[in-house]
Amino acid sequence: MHPIKVSVIIPLYNAEKFIEETIQSVINQTCKNIEIIIIDDGSTDSSYSVAQNYVGDFITVVKQENAGASAARNRGLRLAKGEYIQFLDADDLLSATKIEEQIKSLHQLSNYVAVCNTIHFTEKIDLAQLTPNRYEKSFLMNSNNPADFLVKLWGGYSKYGSMVSIHAWLTPKKIIEASGPWNEALSYDDDGEFFARVLLRSDGIAYNDNVFSYYRKQSSSTLSDLDSNERLTSMLDSVLSKQNQLLKKKSDYNAQLALYKMLTGVALKCLPKNIKLYRTAIKARPKIDAKNYQPSVGGPITQRLAEIFGWKAIRILQYYLRLKK
Repeated sequence: MHPIKVSVIIPLYNAEKFIEETIQSVINQTCKNIEIIIIDDGSTDSSYSVAQNYVGDFITVVKQENAGASAARNRGLRLAKGEYIQFLDADDLLSATKIEEQIKSLHQLSNYVAVCNTIHFTEKIDLAQLTPNRYEKSFLMNSNNPADFLVKLWGGYSKYGSMVSIHAWLTPKKIIEASGPWNEALSYDDDGEFFARVLLRSDGIAYNDNVFSYYRKQSSSTLSDLDSNERLTSMLDSVLSKQNQLLKKKSDYNAQLALYKMLTGVALKCLPKNIKLYRTAIKARPKIDAKNYQPSVGGPITQRLAEIFGWKAIRILQYYLRLKK
């Protein structure tokens, strides 16, 4: 029996429609010395019973009271035996060679983290016909400078930044142990905050261009979900943590510009619902010359109006127009 090389941790909450396909995408991996740890986070549908059908020598299903995805991932980490950790949400998928190829890329790169492209999909689309988002792909590369990788990802060298899906990464467990657990106080952008800490504890990033993570696009959140005080607070706390971590490693103009843009983005989302958080975000922005920066508020016409009247005025107008719908 081979030692477990990779622990795949799946937080599960009300994903009865998708969890079987997600589990199967892990079973189908060409790397076979894998364990799957599924943490049911208090599902109220049949997710837990569906997952239990797969329990076996290398598939564990644990049920806990609802505590959030970060708490579920932390519990999975405590159970994990693998040298590498693969996080995977219960409705997303991995290409068949994803884990094997990323392990190969990390074999001679001590203290590196692996990343790959993400393909966004909906339920009724043939995955084989899809390709990665070219804009998101442009931010991924091999790097021996994790701080600079983050500055680029967060928009320090371009007009806007990008994102990396949680399951695009494959991470040595020792780096996670050095970085600390998931922040269970965060309900939004917990993955961005977590992987910022992870990358800044690593020595670099290995980029695999030929394997994929698949991110399932579902129905949009409601206005109340998007603008909830809990979500806005979590968003701000996450960026403040990123700022604290990054500035310990890199504090040049581009690093500060990236942070300025992220905090402006948070301020925009807080306006006008939560003026206190808006002011906190504005006050926390680095004191740099970024007067020409305009956050994204919409399409070309809306953006042009923001340049004329200011993004704050346009944001307030958008907010109240949406409330009337």
